[in-house]
Amino acid sequence: MCGHSLHRRAIVALAGILAALLLTGCPRATGTLTGKVTYQGKPLKAAAISFISTDSGRSYAAGLKEDETYYIPDMQAGQYKVCVDTAYLKGSPGATPMPGLGGQSPASKSPAAAQQAANSKKYLYIPDKYADPDKTDLTYTFKGGSENWDIELK
Repeated sequence: MCGHSLHRRAIVALAGILAALLLTGCPRATGTLTGKVTYQGKPLKAAAISFISTDSGRSYAAGLKEDETYYIPDMQAGQYKVCVDTAYLKGSPGATPMPGLGGQSPASKSPAAAQQAANSKKYLYIPDKYADPDKTDLTYTFKGGSENWDIELK
């Protein structure tokens, strides 16, 4: 009789462990994703890149670095919609030169204006659909580990 009781307890304990795993889910594989972004074959100098989970995982964002690559550490494996945005790099209408000031606006001497001027030099037009999660046709399946994916916009 003792053998049956021990066997029954082992089955109950195993069932409890399996139930706990099902409720919490298994951890997803993680890794690093890197790559470049091009539009019609031209490399983007700056952009905001978002990987939006389509399977209830985490979402991630990165910007292009000086070497024109993006880098996302500790990314979870899963399915993602991918968005790329360059619109933030465009100059603002308020930064146009004002007459009577030697061709410079008062803001052009500020650090923010200098940054805006530097950003506008990096701006490259890409279609608006790539910045919109509802319109982008870019998707990526990340499996984990160390992956490289170059994003080619058309």
